[in-house]
Amino acid sequence: MEKIWEQMSADEKQEAQFQKLLAPKDPEGNELKFQSPEAQATYKASINRIKNAIQLKEPQDRVPICLFPGMYPVAYAGMTMEEAMYDYDKCMAAFKKFVLDFKKEIVGDTLCLFGNVPSAMLKIGTPAEVKDYCKKLIDTAGQGGGFVMGNGAFFDHAKPENIQAMVDFTKEYGVYK
Repeated sequence: MEKIWEQMSADEKQEAQFQKLLAPKDPEGNELKFQSPEAQATYKASINRIKNAIQLKEPQDRVPICLFPGMYPVAYAGMTMEEAMYDYDKCMAAFKKFVLDFKKEIVGDTLCLFGNVPSAMLKIGTPAEVKDYCKKLIDTAGQGGGFVMGNGAFFDHAKPENIQAMVDFTKEYGVYK
């Protein structure tokens, strides 16, 4: 017999939420169909990477990355805010392009730290400065797991090369051995 939500411990509730993410359903409650077995495996690996970072129960293969894009995808696609507000199809295409270009990752009893690459650095810094900052974050906050790399807030006006530097550097350097 399954426990009802109110009777679950915090850890049990967290595990239940992760299990929902690992077995997604469509709006009708049916098992969600992925576009390919590779897409399904990539999705599940991303969820498990975030889960492992938060729970510190299993070693991580690398530091997870979680981006909060705000309206950056609109600017990245070369659109105006007005176009995004009044042309839903164009707006959705911009967000899809962002997700595909940057391969955005989704996101126990201990704290999981969410890394803070400042929005100002992503806007006016250089890729080298972003990489140096990411290295400092990983070296200080990422030791032993429980760390997710992310931007500090919205990055609507960030340079694409700085976002790419943050993602690429973290995937390369933020590897747990």
